[in-house]
Amino acid sequence: MDASALASEEYWLSWIATAKLAAAFLVAIGVAMEFGSEWASRPFDATVKHAREVQVVALETAAETARGEIAEATKAAATANERAAGANERAANLEKEAAAANERAAAIMRATAWRQFRPNQTDALRQALSTKPGKIKLSWVANDSEAFALAYQFSQLLDAAHWTFSTSAETFSGALVWGITVPDGSPEAAENTKALRDALTAAGIHFSTEQLPPRSMSFTEPGGADFATVLFGSKSPTFSQPPE
Repeated sequence: MDASALASEEYWLSWIATAKLAAAFLVAIGVAMEFGSEWASRPFDATVKHAREVQVVALETAAETARGEIAEATKAAATANERAAGANERAANLEKEAAAANERAAAIMRATAWRQFRPNQTDALRQALSTKPGKIKLSWVANDSEAFALAYQFSQLLDAAHWTFSTSAETFSGALVWGITVPDGSPEAAENTKALRDALTAAGIHFSTEQLPPRSMSFTEPGGADFATVLFGSKSPTFSQPPE
């Protein structure tokens, strides 16, 4: 090998050695950078990890607080529902008490209301009495304004039907007479008594046919033996609509 060729090879070998040194240097730098970046990132990793742990704890705390609030809200709702149920029950009881009070008031009004013939009863009485006018002794319990008022209403019907009648306020010794009574009279009064009973029956008006107790006092107008007798007694406490 001549000198020029040898010099050329030595030249290239020196360049190759230099390139190896450069490559080794670059590798060393890369390794150093890798270790350096690892070392430099450790504080940041710790900070991020701590931040995540804090966030997780905060989220768990918030979740626990929310669960507690939900439990409290559920308990409050249950209490409210219980109170509402109690209020509804009290309201229902008050409504029942009010209805019972209204019924008692209505019963008192019915018990104390004065008797009077209903329109359909007056029409039926007027028609029946007008069929065959007769004679009657119209009586009521003395000192009883309610009985007198009912007797007066009946007298207007008798007058409209052209019946002849006398009036009498009666007092009974040791006896109470309730409702309407049409007792048996003398044989002469039998026809008028029947006509009167038939008229009351046609009108759907309840009456008794029992004999009256002995009178202790009577304030009466004259009447004949053929006069039928009707007595309007006191309002019976068992009748809500006494004329019936």
